[in-house]
Amino acid sequence: MLAFAGVRFCRSVCPYAMLQNVLFDGNTLTIAYDRDRDASCLRCDLCVARCPAGIDVRNGAQRECIACAECIDACRSMTARRGIDPFIAYRGRILRGKAALAGAAPAAAGLAFAAFLALRPGVAFDAHWEEKIGNSGANRYGYAVRNGTGNPMTLRLGIEGGATLMGDREITVPPRSRRAGKLLAKRPGGAANRVVLVASGPGFAVKKEVTFP
Repeated sequence: MLAFAGVRFCRSVCPYAMLQNVLFDGNTLTIAYDRDRDASCLRCDLCVARCPAGIDVRNGAQRECIACAECIDACRSMTARRGIDPFIAYRGRILRGKAALAGAAPAAAGLAFAAFLALRPGVAFDAHWEEKIGNSGANRYGYAVRNGTGNPMTLRLGIEGGATLMGDREITVPPRSRRAGKLLAKRPGGAANRVVLVASGPGFAVKKEVTFP
């Protein structure tokens, strides 16, 4: 996009320019013209001619500036011949409270996300009711197990709430993988309308409450 839009990109949708509007203050390290020496400026306009964004830095800070420092080099090439300091130079400070705050916010968000990944359970279990099997008193459920650890895990499936689980009750989930399947559960008359499906392993049990119509 930049190759086709050229300077128009810098003047309109450039994200760097938008960030300048938010983060810029009086102490921002930026390229600036020394207004106190304006009367001594050589008026060669070489800074404008060299600027790829086509701006005049002598008019003050402008969001189109891409901080390429071409204007500084142009000014220095003229002032060095006369033994004077360039009128255009970097001015401001690198370490500023506003910049530190802007950097600390995404850093804190990144640390929080990393902590979330580190502390989330190694095993996740989900289940849902699918259908009633005729007049047999049985229901079919779909389930999914995610193993977020680096080792294979064998889990035993069970049920609580006055119902009986039928079929294969043990599954093995490879490392960092997901396994899905179906379960059949049957209850005696008078059992509760909700049951709890359980996936258990060494030292833990993950439960999911589901309906039993």
